[in-house]
Amino acid sequence: MEKGVGGFRVVDEMTIQEMMEDPRYRELASQVKRRFIEIVRSYMAVGILNIDELLSDEQTAHTRVA
Repeated sequence: MEKGVGGFRVVDEMTIQEMMEDPRYRELASQVKRRFIEIVRSYMAVGILNIDELLSDEQTAHTRVA
């Protein structure tokens, strides 16, 4: 691993899925996920972000119909 921007350590050419499947990187990927969720919830709580912005166009259309 090499040092990345903003204090994160990054793994070259490795997808999130690969990190979650690899025991060496699973905990790191899980920590990043937890922090990401906290950030998204904070943005949503103050109205800066809404669910439609997170969903793809197809998902947004489906949730509006349902």
